Amino acid sequence: MKYLQKQQLLEQVIYLSMWLLILCIPPINLLLDDDHTLQAGELKNVILETGMLVLPFFVLFLIHNFLLIPQLFLKKYYVRYMLTVIFTIGILFLYMPGWLEALHPEPPLQGQKERTFEPAES
Repeated sequence: MKYLQKQQLLEQVIYLSMWLLILCIPPINLLLDDDHTLQAGELKNVILETGMLVLPFFVLFLIHNFLLIPQLFLKKYYVRYMLTVIFTIGILFLYMPGWLEALHPEPPLQGQKERTFEPAES
């Protein structure tokens, strides 16, 4: 019993470190970029944008680990488990485009002419 508790603790620590790594890579990349000067508030924006992009996948992870596995997979309802996983992933893919559009509300470039650059005559 004690071994199982230690194994669960180790598993939770691994999950926590994995999600922290996922969240920290873009801000660290921005800080280490030599070609980019850091503007005021830009780091906060990068952290918020990364968090908002990762949030649906984090929620999917939580639903899978704490609802689907204990309620369906461990009770050997394999068909229900697979159907629920497919449905949940499908919902995520239907939801993600609206989520990404909410993060970047700028309208797409429509009706504008493409700029073409002609080579200068020598």
